[in-house]
Amino acid sequence: MKKSTIVTTFHTCYHPDLSKDPNAQEKFIAINEAYNFLSKIGPTPHNETRNYNYNPEVSEYDQWRQQAKAKARAREEIRLQQQMIKQMLRSFQYAAFIILSFNVLLTVDWLLPKVEKEQRILKTSTQREKLRGGYTGYIYKNFVFENSQMKIVWSNQVKLELLDRGLVESTIIFSIPISVILEDKQKKVRIEQAYSIYHIVGYVIPIIFAIALVYITLMKTLDQKLTLAIFMIALFLFQLFLFYFF
Repeated sequence: MKKSTIVTTFHTCYHPDLSKDPNAQEKFIAINEAYNFLSKIGPTPHNETRNYNYNPEVSEYDQWRQQAKAKARAREEIRLQQQMIKQMLRSFQYAAFIILSFNVLLTVDWLLPKVEKEQRILKTSTQREKLRGGYTGYIYKNFVFENSQMKIVWSNQVKLELLDRGLVESTIIFSIPISVILEDKQKKVRIEQAYSIYHIVGYVIPIIFAIALVYITLMKTLDQKLTLAIFMIALFLFQLFLFYFF
């Protein structure tokens, strides 16, 4: 007997509208599922030896195993990532000690009395700030003294051609030039360094101390600590740039 004939017979016997069996609806659904299964992978007239053994529990178990493996791989990736962050933060502790020590020295150097020393001007150059629209902004003068270099905003307070020396004011520890006193035959002016680790961007020093305090007291997760650590290192590199080039 053909499968379609058998199924049609069972449909007639267990159709909810025709059968008086109280479980007719459940049996009708089961018959439909079995028919769909046999139609797709069951034996055919040309392939009677085809194996269509099917166990729903085994299929569900295989699916569960695949999901479990995927979750295990995800957990392992997270664990390795967390382990790498912990190693980076352990290394950052040494870097943080260096950064904070450097900024403590900068703070002390700024608070100590400054040293004034007359130095000969070896070389000068002019740099004009370019603005949008073709306008010219500040005019900077770069002074190369015997023991230091300075970049100042120039406004023709004194006559440059009459200058051969300047009284440079510097810090004690790092000898960072803060200002210079220039004097010609008519006038004496004091001009501050245009950019330095103290001037214009000196706010970086208290920010680094604030970051260190937040890192220790408020940050709880590894991701938060890593973000602050990267930010502190970036600020420190900016400080080093100012320290060596200005």
